[in-house]
Amino acid sequence: MGVDVLYPLHRFREVMENLSGDEYGGAGKLVNYETTIINRAGSEVPVWLSASILHDRGKVLGTVMFLQDLTERRRLEKKVLESEKLATVGLVASYISHEIKNPLMVISGFAGQILRSTDQEGKSREKLEIIIKEANRLEGFLTEVCDFTKLSMPKKIPAGINDVLEEVCTLFEQEFEERHVQLDKSLDQDIPETFIDPRQIKQVFINIIKNSVEAMPDGGRLLVETGLEEEGIAIRISDTGKGIAPGDLKDIFSPFVTTKPRGTGLGLAISRKIIEDHEGEVCIRSELGKGTVCTIVFPVQGPGTPG
Repeated sequence: MGVDVLYPLHRFREVMENLSGDEYGGAGKLVNYETTIINRAGSEVPVWLSASILHDRGKVLGTVMFLQDLTERRRLEKKVLESEKLATVGLVASYISHEIKNPLMVISGFAGQILRSTDQEGKSREKLEIIIKEANRLEGFLTEVCDFTKLSMPKKIPAGINDVLEEVCTLFEQEFEERHVQLDKSLDQDIPETFIDPRQIKQVFINIIKNSVEAMPDGGRLLVETGLEEEGIAIRISDTGKGIAPGDLKDIFSPFVTTKPRGTGLGLAISRKIIEDHEGEVCIRSELGKGTVCTIVFPVQGPGTPG
């Protein structure tokens, strides 16, 4: 078996060209060269490669290679970048709130006063209503941004995941009916209570179910499941909606990245932060035209391990 099977085809060519050059440690050597290899699952894995061609009397005997997996390093780097981004968002949010929110409330208030005192109908009234509606929308946006930057650490108490899900599904009952969404639930009643902040977890489920409902404008099926797995308590929320394009899926948790015409792109970013603060994990799989599956896993934390 040749060494070429370790690399994607284009990467193998790059590695061989650079091994022959002198840019990365001299001819016949590579020192801390960054590339990717193919793992057993067929996925590309980032690595640092150090290699040296062995010679004996001018004859090439082979190549010695050392590989260091950079997957965890890349994950941590991404987390640091996201933290820096959130810090920047916080500064921007404070400035925006200070400079815009108060004047916006004045505009909305004056427009409301004029609307209540005027007898005008038709276009003039319609324009006033638009002013109030858009001012309220922007106020809501500013509030959401500020809430995102001020997320507190969870106040955990023993609570049932199923109970929180049931409460959220009840909140959406009217919307399900209006949007022709069929709700199916499969909740494992043997799931133990775990230490969570019910208020924060409720917000996570609201954000995700809201996204699912909005992805099914013509109706569809929403499946909410829970179960106990080796990793912990698993929650799956599946819809039969429009799905998400691969290009959009990779940035789905980034603040201010959204596929909605009027979305803020903060709902999933807030949800992931809450989940990570609960030492949980979240994964979203989606295919255009076939719907989306959001899987959340929380650890089971008993009285001795409150987190």
